[in-house]
Amino acid sequence: GWPTGAKTPQAAGGYVAFAGGWVQRAGTTLILVNGSIGALYSAMGGNTSALGVPTGAEVTVSAGRWSQAFQGGSIYSAATGTFAVTSMAGAHAQFGGVARLGFPTGAEQVSSAGSSQQFGAVTLARATGGAVFEVRGAIGAYYVANGAVTGILGAPTSAERYVGGVWTQDFTGGKVVYGSAGT
Repeated sequence: GWPTGAKTPQAAGGYVAFAGGWVQRAGTTLILVNGSIGALYSAMGGNTSALGVPTGAEVTVSAGRWSQAFQGGSIYSAATGTFAVTSMAGAHAQFGGVARLGFPTGAEQVSSAGSSQQFGAVTLARATGGAVFEVRGAIGAYYVANGAVTGILGAPTSAERYVGGVWTQDFTGGKVVYGSAGT
C-alpha cells in the first residue's frame, strides 16, 4: 500500500508506516512488518509499544503459522488469531517456547494480582513482581474457566504438585485441588 505518513526519524533508525504495514530501519537494514502481524504491531503503537523495534523479518514457523521477533517480545499469527508475547516472552522461552507450549491463543491478561497468557492448554502466569508458573491440566482448565489472573483465584504462587493423592496449586486468591473426585 501507499505510505500513510512521512518518514519518522528516531534513534532506533526511523520508520515509514504504510496502509498495509510498516518498514523500520535498523542500522542499514530495512525490516518489513505487514499482514496481521503488522496490523497488531500498528494497533499496539508500533516501535513505541512494549515490543519496540523489529529485530528480524517475519518467519514461517509451519504451514499457516508465522512469527516476528522484536526487541521486547514477539508477535505470533495463526488461524487461532494474532497475539503479542511481551512480558511473558522470557518465560515462554524458558518453558520450551513454541516447540513445547505452542503459539499464544489469547492476549496477555493483566490485573492487580499479576498477569497471565494462554498458550494452548497451558497458561503462564505470575503474581505482580513474582515468579512465572505454568497452570495446566485439570487445574489449568478450572483456572481459565474462572477468569485466570483476572478471576477470583488471581495469580499462582506455587507450581502444581502432587500431595497426598491429589494435585494442588496455590494462588493469591486460594488453592485448587484436583483428585479422583474432580476439581
